[in-house]
Order: sequence, then C-alpha cells, then structure tokens
Amino acid sequence: MEPDFGLKAALNGVQHDSLQSLDSFAVEEQTVHRRSQASRASALQVFGIDVSRDILRAVTGRPREGVPLQAITGSGNTLAISVATDFRGLGDLSDLVLSLYRMRTYREHFSFVDFVQRVSDPKRVEELDERVLNDLRSEAPASYLAPPEPVDLGRIHQFGYTGARRQRTLDMDIATYLANVDEDDLATELLHHHKVSAYGDDDHTPVHGWPVYRCLVFEATVGESRFVFTAGQWFEIDRDFAAGIRRTARQIPVSGVQLPHLNRLANGRLEGEPAYNKRVAREDTSMALMDGKNARCLGTTTGIEVCDLLSGNGDLIHVKHRKGGSSSLSHLFAQGRMSAEALTRDPDFRHDGRRHLRRMRAAWAARIPVKTPNPRNFCVVFAILGGDEDDPADDLPFFSQLNLVRTFQALNPLQYGVAVLGVPVGN
Repeated sequence: MEPDFGLKAALNGVQHDSLQSLDSFAVEEQTVHRRSQASRASALQVFGIDVSRDILRAVTGRPREGVPLQAITGSGNTLAISVATDFRGLGDLSDLVLSLYRMRTYREHFSFVDFVQRVSDPKRVEELDERVLNDLRSEAPASYLAPPEPVDLGRIHQFGYTGARRQRTLDMDIATYLANVDEDDLATELLHHHKVSAYGDDDHTPVHGWPVYRCLVFEATVGESRFVFTAGQWFEIDRDFAAGIRRTARQIPVSGVQLPHLNRLANGRLEGEPAYNKRVAREDTSMALMDGKNARCLGTTTGIEVCDLLSGNGDLIHVKHRKGGSSSLSHLFAQGRMSAEALTRDPDFRHDGRRHLRRMRAAWAARIPVKTPNPRNFCVVFAILGGDEDDPADDLPFFSQLNLVRTFQALNPLQYGVAVLGVPVGN
C-alpha cells in the first residue's frame, strides 16, 4: 500500500488553478483539521494554505489539459476519478493513474506537500515507536514530556503519573514516570494506557489528563530521513526543508536586552511567567509591565497583549516558558506577530496600549505613538524562559523552530526588528 498514492496522483493530474476543495491540518502539538471549499474552481492561494505549517490531506479539482478524466479527488492512499470507459478500458485507465502517481509534475505548484508529511504506514509507525521505546529504556532518554495541547501552566501546580500518583512533580518529568515502570513492561500499548494527570488547587481531582503516548516528544534520524513525534503523531520532515528552517533560525539575532535569570523557588518549582515579569519590572524600573493588559484588536475575537514587557528602547518583549512545549511557544510567536501587525494598522489597539502605559506612568504613553509608528523603532523580542542563552533558536524543537521562522519571515518585510533571547535558570 502506497500511503500517498491518491494524493500524489491527484496533485499530478489536477489543474493547479482549478481546485474545488482542500482538506488540511495544521502542524502543531494540537492538530487542527480544516476543510475548505470554493464556490468555483480556484487557485491554491484562495484556500489560505500556509505552506510551512499545513499538511495537505485531500484535494479535488478539474483535470489539467492532456489528462483524459472528468474529475479527480485524492486523499491519502485513495484516488477517486470520474471517467467514461468500459470494461476493456480499465487496463489503460490503471496504467494512466499509475503514471500520474509516478510523475513529479506536482512539484511545480504543490512542492510544499513534501516538506512535512504525517507518517501513516503502520509498519513505519511501529518501527519508529520502537525507537521511542529504546530511548526510554536508555540511561539518559532524549524523549521528554510536554502537554499535547495549550494549557494555562499558571493554574497547574503539579503532575501525577499512572503508577506514581502520590509522587507528584512540579513539572512534567519523564524520569519520575519511568522510575515507576518496569523496563521489561515498556510497550506502546502501555504508553497509550498510562496517563499524565495535571492538578490545580484540588490535589485529588485532575484538571487535565492525557495518555503518556500523546505527551511524548521525540526526534529521530533514520538514514537521511528526519522524524518528529509529537501529540501522538509521527511526522517525516524533508531533509532540505529541515536544514533550511534551521539555517534561517540561526540567522535570527540574539537580543541584547539584559533580563535576569529565571529563579528556582524553594519548593523546586521554576518561577512562573507572571511572577517573573513582575520581578523584571520591579528590578528594572524602566520596564513597563504589560503582562495581562489586553488591547482591542481588529481581526481577533478577544483583546491581545501588546507584549509582556515594553522597554524604553522599543523592545516588545514576549515571555514564555520553554517547558510548555511547541504549542505554548507557537502561541508566543503568534501573539508577537499579531501584536506587531496591530500596532501598525489598528488605531484602537494603539489607543488601548497607550492607556495602559499612561496608568503606569504618564510619560510612558509616548512609547506607543498615536499615529502609525515606524516599525524600525521597535524590536519584537521572544524571551524563552529556560532557553539556551547562547543559541536560543537553535535549541528549540523542530516545530517550535518552524513557527519562530514563520514569524520572523512575516515581520521582517514589515521592517520590524526580530530577536530571540534565552533566559537560563539561575543557580
């Protein structure tokens, strides 16, 4: 079974600007599926596909010139066609669809489908799962645990694990889970059955719970192929695409903003984002604390923060814990992008931002101009708590790197400065 037979044959056979519907899902720790249909045959751009994030699952369109079919739909390994034929013509028709699959015509307009592909071959998934198990059995596993969906880490006080419910940890800790599992019992079925539970104020009733399998994050190289495991899904990353993302991530400047180290509290827990932001503003009286102060924003259902900390030099500093995983960091990068775009196009957003600043100190309102600001006067800084101080972007998991690069590439043409900052944990 060729897992991509239907989709590849369809992409090679359709007219690229005569598409009728697309199915896709976004590459995040929380997978979001989407179906888009056009009222008439349209080009790819009409469907709003983000080629660096979205994985194409299915396509329907009109055949291109020279392909003797009436309609084509491809989804995974399934190809559906409409054609006038008789029994004798089935042999030639089979030759036709096989030749469509073997073509590389799709690369002219749909090359992005090779960037990131979900692994659907059960045998391959089984082989990759075995690599995770071998890693978990090793003395120093590279795998780690992270919430498979966005959560408010400020409301979660501890985590518990199947087999170790009384042995709570302040952060997701794979070592604690493995310490209570017999190495000989480790199997994929066990990872599906065992759970990680998140507890808030109530020590007895979890507010969230996920299978351990969905919380695991792991990256593996098999030959020249690179695979990423996240949220219970395996993805194969195109080698050249992965290298390009890493190259671009390394080009993002490291911010020169001086922020204090992240504190480890007496109970062993890392300092939370709100507490850290407040401490920074308290220790550096030139920093405006914007954390939690939302401003109205066109195009969003709720207000968003201008930033977490605003320096007197125009640094729009957005702060997030690395331990929150790719979904948490993706939210950080998206917020930085939306905020920067809103500053240049939304007077109400600037008005609300100025209002918050004025309440803290009247003179600070001038940090956000009334009229459209010059983006060159600002730098969007992503401060990653617990990140690597020397190479904060290079230290990120692949999907986090991908989202950071997307944000960098979106803000650069607007002439905003973009920088990343790793905030290490203090002694």
